Amino acid sequence: MKIKKKNNRKFIIAAVFIFCITIVLYLIIAKLSADRTEYGIENDIVDMVAPSLLSVSDISKDAKNGEYVVDGKIQYNRLFGKNLVIGDSISEGLKVYGFLDDNQVVCEIGGSVMKGEEAIAEASKLKATNVFFSYGTNDMGMYSGDADAFVEDYSTIIFEFMSICPDADIYVNSIAKPSEEKIASGGNFHKWKEFNKKIKNMCDEFGFCYIDNVYILEENPNLYAGDGIHVLPEYYPIWITNMIKKISSC
Repeated sequence: MKIKKKNNRKFIIAAVFIFCITIVLYLIIAKLSADRTEYGIENDIVDMVAPSLLSVSDISKDAKNGEYVVDGKIQYNRLFGKNLVIGDSISEGLKVYGFLDDNQVVCEIGGSVMKGEEAIAEASKLKATNVFFSYGTNDMGMYSGDADAFVEDYSTIIFEFMSICPDADIYVNSIAKPSEEKIASGGNFHKWKEFNKKIKNMCDEFGFCYIDNVYILEENPNLYAGDGIHVLPEYYPIWITNMIKKISSC
């Protein structure tokens, strides 16, 4: 009788264990599925953004044949095509994490419009169709919070680039919102809203396309890196998608 009870107990423990494992696996699968949707990396996005970049009639067929999707993963470098991002170390993540190629990103750690002439000289050689500027995070400190001086220099380097590459369409990214902890830590990070307002005003004045990316980290605060400024790899598919969508809507 004791043996039977012991066996029953083992059976119950095993059943509970299997049930728990099943629940854990279900939650993991659900989380992965949710992440794919949250980060905007579902394959359907190919059909949405590809026509914005390439005016070819068989774009959908190319996507299905693996031109833009390989092993279930979107090839953002192929979707981005002959377009270019010019910016700072946040932009560098586009290359570091393998989303875009070296000839699609011109950036440097500590990048600032103060040093923009070097980036412009390099970028102008790439003959990009659409150019996305992405400065400001470092500039809030380098300009001591002076947003007017910042946008004055920003517009100068953009026009310098345009004088070399007059056929390129110009897009300007907003500054990614620093985390609340980073803002509270001091410095000029609390100026991010003012800087973004000035960037948008600059775009409105000169006819550049402004891209608001603030919502990405506001809706996904889990995508901040430890320093509260930089971002995790999952940030980049959302950002790239937002830039690509602007090509057809701006």
